[in-house]
Amino acid sequence: MAVVKKLAGLVDPSEVLVTAVCPGGVATNLSRGWTGVVATVVKAVLNALALRTPEYAARSVVSGALLGSEASGKLWYDDELHELSNLAGDEGEELASKIWAEVTEALRRDLPEVDEVVKTLPEHRTAVSSH
Repeated sequence: MAVVKKLAGLVDPSEVLVTAVCPGGVATNLSRGWTGVVATVVKAVLNALALRTPEYAARSVVSGALLGSEASGKLWYDDELHELSNLAGDEGEELASKIWAEVTEALRRDLPEVDEVVKTLPEHRTAVSSH
């Protein structure tokens, strides 16, 4: 979430929407490695009672992408916008900066042009990144 806040604070929300979207627990086949009677029963109960269908989850993602600029720098979950909390104090700011540096470094490995893009982002924008 630190990256969402940082990036949202660097772009104009009327031009670029940066929103975290969480579809919640989704009934998928990701647990296919869990075998046995107990695992099968637990998966069946979770799928029936607690997890969302992939179609519902996809609608959550699409609806989050269609939100307006008021959603920039926030979390869309359960059809509601939620504020992202700041990491507390100097340690939190240091951690957020470290996370941003690690993400941009990881991007740089596959997309060397990320440096040129990041240079175009105004570091002084305060809309979300410093609050």
